[in-house]
Amino acid sequence: NAIPAVVLMSDGRAAGTSQSPSEALSALGIHMFAVAAAPLVRQRDVSLAAIDVPPTARIGETVSVRVDLCGPGAVGDLVDVQLDVGDERQINSVKIADDQTASTEFEVTLTHAGPTQLSITALPLAGEVSDENNRASRWIKVSVDPLRVTVLAGADAGRQYTSLHEALSRAPWVALREVEEKDVDRLTAAGIL
Repeated sequence: NAIPAVVLMSDGRAAGTSQSPSEALSALGIHMFAVAAAPLVRQRDVSLAAIDVPPTARIGETVSVRVDLCGPGAVGDLVDVQLDVGDERQINSVKIADDQTASTEFEVTLTHAGPTQLSITALPLAGEVSDENNRASRWIKVSVDPLRVTVLAGADAGRQYTSLHEALSRAPWVALREVEEKDVDRLTAAGIL
């Protein structure tokens, strides 16, 4: 080998290659020695760690969108998290905790059928290393058809049935069909829904 070893000065951040330099050099029989060149102080870098969104919903349904943040170097900072759905914008402020994380939830009522894009942004803090990891999009498939629910009720259904009826009949995304016990014999599998 003309090159027996390489000394690599690195800040420790990935450079976007699919193969690590050590693997490539090792394959050529060259030894690599890495020297950390980054400051010991953690720099601010808020990022979207996880986004929990249901894959499907129905028109009129309200869904919860949970956003988890990671914020090394930003403990105690307030971060504004923005959710855009069509023309609607919501912003929640969250504080990065001692464990360098934060979470927030949004409630979104879906009003249009079809694929619906949700854009989530953690608004950048001053002095952040990068804001490239502060944005993400998710999609929800919104159905125009209501959820069809058939409730079979006995003569003594009572309060539980009344509560269920009230909750389901208020949901605009539910098509409720109620069948009394005396009519159950006339139901077919296709007639249930």
